[in-house]
Amino acid sequence: MKDNDDLADDDDDDDDTETQTEQGKRLRSSKLTPAHEKAYHCPICHKAFLLPSGLRTHELTHSSAKPYVCYVCDARFAHLNNLKRHTYVHTDQKPHVCEICLKSFNKYSHLTQHRRTHTAAKLHTCFVCQKGFRYLSHLKAHSRIHSGDKPYLCDFCPKTFNKSNDLARHRRTHTYEKPYFCRTCQKGFTLRSSLNKHMHIHMNLKPYSCQICGKTFSQASGVIQHKRTHTNDRIYACNLCNKRYNHISHLKAHRLTHSGEKPFVCHVCGKAFTRLSSLNKHKKLHLDKKPYTCGVCHKEFTQKSNLTLHARTHAEKW
Repeated sequence: MKDNDDLADDDDDDDDTETQTEQGKRLRSSKLTPAHEKAYHCPICHKAFLLPSGLRTHELTHSSAKPYVCYVCDARFAHLNNLKRHTYVHTDQKPHVCEICLKSFNKYSHLTQHRRTHTAAKLHTCFVCQKGFRYLSHLKAHSRIHSGDKPYLCDFCPKTFNKSNDLARHRRTHTYEKPYFCRTCQKGFTLRSSLNKHMHIHMNLKPYSCQICGKTFSQASGVIQHKRTHTNDRIYACNLCNKRYNHISHLKAHRLTHSGEKPFVCHVCGKAFTRLSSLNKHKKLHLDKKPYTCGVCHKEFTQKSNLTLHARTHAEKW
């Protein structure tokens, strides 16, 4: 057995061991002091980085170099992480999930913004009208309503906007760009909201109904136009002859009769028409299809109007 002196020596050894451990911790922590933590500085903006790789990645932001390319759409990025986040757009992968409502997002920043919708906190208040906003960027955009400031200028026309996304949408009226495509029929749209409404057609959803006759429609605009058939409200007037229509599409087709323009051309015979519906009727002549049949003599016709004229010959006999 060890005597008390030996036990005391053992205690001293333990004390030495603890002291060495503490010293090791102090040595390791001293290597991470602020003076040495970020030793690599950007020569342009002087931002500091812990590792040289971080500095090299940062330096790309000061140059036009974008070495990381998306293999799907050829979009280029300065940082690999940005490319990885971008690829979620093509894969529909949304790895960031809200723990409250389980809604998923392809960017963590979008999830962070979404989480605020579950709280009533609106930390940013307009000093003019006292309206509250969850995001400072929304408050800044809102404040331009009071100031009348419109810093976003269209490079095609003199029109200005107080929001950058409003300018982006407006530019598409000049460029005819349609970045949102339906995966079912490949139809393109300038606005994402228009694509979402269009998807109702493929999903056979008709959430909008006429309160007068109960007829349902896939889009709200369909209900609005349909209601005019009940009221006979013709709000669209031709500025040349004052003829009025209840559909804007009918007015546009009518205007072509003044200009003589016939934009709808048959690709078989080259005949041109002012209306798309007229072209579609004409195409049936080339297809040799006669979908309209007389109920008396069973004669077939390619157009409904021809069947109507033919039916009168039976009526005259009687």
